[in-house]
Amino acid sequence: MTKEQEFIKETEELKQLTKQVGYSGVLAWNAGYLLKSVKEKKEYIPKYNNFDNYTKKVLKLSAQTVNNYITISEKFSKQELGKLMLVTHLQVIANVENDMMRRFVLKCFKEIESEQRNESYKTKLRDIIASIAMIEAEEFKDFSEFNQNKIKEIIDINVKIGKEEKIRKKRANTISKGTKNKDVFGDRFKPRFFKSISSIFENEPIDEMGFVALFCMVFKNLKGIEFEWKNELITFDAIKYVRSKFPDASIRCKTVGDKKKNFELNIEFEFMSNNFIRDGHDKEKCDLIICWNDNSKTDSKIGGKELINKMPPVLVIKNCFETGKIQILK
Repeated sequence: MTKEQEFIKETEELKQLTKQVGYSGVLAWNAGYLLKSVKEKKEYIPKYNNFDNYTKKVLKLSAQTVNNYITISEKFSKQELGKLMLVTHLQVIANVENDMMRRFVLKCFKEIESEQRNESYKTKLRDIIASIAMIEAEEFKDFSEFNQNKIKEIIDINVKIGKEEKIRKKRANTISKGTKNKDVFGDRFKPRFFKSISSIFENEPIDEMGFVALFCMVFKNLKGIEFEWKNELITFDAIKYVRSKFPDASIRCKTVGDKKKNFELNIEFEFMSNNFIRDGHDKEKCDLIICWNDNSKTDSKIGGKELINKMPPVLVIKNCFETGKIQILK
């Protein structure tokens, strides 16, 4: 077989393979392995000039997709992959710089995948993103057995949170189906301050949607409260917008005193503050997390102090109902 014939054959294989990849990490690895082989042989040059032109015109793949497939094939051996792991899962894990750590993280998730085959929970991308963010926050200087145990603990914690979130959402969804099961509601809402809100909200929120609705309702009570922000006293003035895209909202603020300054804060709403890390959000694009409960900076099992540098300041609304004040946690 000539080189040209081999190139034609591999191209046909790639056409079929790339159509089948979908979300499969294993098929993405197969595609990446073959793509790398074709790229190195450079038989595409006479007709397509460069590899990007070849993959775009013949395989209908973007340069980013091709790079993702090749990276997956380079970072992992096929034997390391779990059958159910998705392309997006492998992309995130592939970004771990330390080779031993990267392989260990993949091994942990492969074991979890194997253990949960008969369960309704499946590994979520946010579980992986959160685990890696917390692992990187630890800044391990070596890869000792002790560190492996810590990494395993971090992954197990995030998987547990993922399972709990799925159960909570499942319970919440039963509301729309007309269930009378009272377990789907939060505890009876009995605030010490802003008590009038309880005439509208009978129960505490159990998810982000309920929390955002509650925040918008109590905002009129929070507007006049002074609080410290970057060594200045400020107050909330108005909600500029709320949306589904990150960051979730923008709040207009103004400084207290004769020389008033107006400015805006980019807000991310979270039911539990640690979800900011779990969702892989960028600290630089968010000024303030507004949440119902703060667990990232107080619960050592979820990350503890090492996560502080990964997160913006936090405002816990549940505390506002208890104290009548606005206190920013840094």
